[in-house]
Amino acid sequence: IYIYHNDKSKRYKLKCILHSHTAPITSLDFSSDGSYIQSTSSEGELLVHNTEYGDVMALPSQLKSIQWATLTSIYGWPVQGPWPNCDAVAASEINVADDTCISSVYDEPISVDRSRDGKYLVACSTSGKVQLCCHPVRTTPKDLTGSTRSGLEGLGANAEFLGHSPGRNAKCRFSCDGKHVITAGREDCVVMIWAVE
Repeated sequence: IYIYHNDKSKRYKLKCILHSHTAPITSLDFSSDGSYIQSTSSEGELLVHNTEYGDVMALPSQLKSIQWATLTSIYGWPVQGPWPNCDAVAASEINVADDTCISSVYDEPISVDRSRDGKYLVACSTSGKVQLCCHPVRTTPKDLTGSTRSGLEGLGANAEFLGHSPGRNAKCRFSCDGKHVITAGREDCVVMIWAVE
């Protein structure tokens, strides 16, 4: 990750280079004051760096007061809800060797975005579901896959809908005004626009 400083003359000067990730970067968020950057990788790393010198912030106590301008990381305390609860998976589906859930058994979030007002979080999962939740998300959304309602209108938070074909390549983002969610699926080559009211 290359961090540049934009001075008053509109010239960009390299400030620091972050070499901490060992795999391709999948998301990037700046703190509201621009002092920190959080990034995730395809290997499941979540790292937070100081943008002044590029230092990794390793202690959780250093991170608790950071306010994020955007939130697109699928990892972290504010995005627990879209992740399935391992307790809900049958005992026969648990990998006893390392005591973790097998990823093919449940939905994993592959893309998230927080609304600009900070009230909602949208997530796309490997099953093709689109989830709309209150932010921060601490509980699993209610399944409304068979709902006759169109889009996300009038349902408030903690709802999920079938949106795209299953696969690992979908993205979701709120519109700038927060009135719509745009989702795009790579497997089905479909872009959907959902109304949020």
